[in-house]
Amino acid sequence: MAVDVLELVVPGLRCRDDVRVVSRAIQDLDVVTVEIDAATARVVVRGEVPVQAVREAIEQAGYEVSSWW
Repeated sequence: MAVDVLELVVPGLRCRDDVRVVSRAIQDLDVVTVEIDAATARVVVRGEVPVQAVREAIEQAGYEVSSWW
């Protein structure tokens, strides 16, 4: 399933390095934009986004996705 805007909670986001790693993993999927807020552990991905591919990219980067919408 693909969506235009995907919001996820990634509890392991704590610092700039975490944001950089997750951002790179998602950008490899050729999405339009990625916004990450480490303070709230939220990731917003815009573009035609395959939900499972985003989750897998984040998990392969070593982070857990606790929820998405």
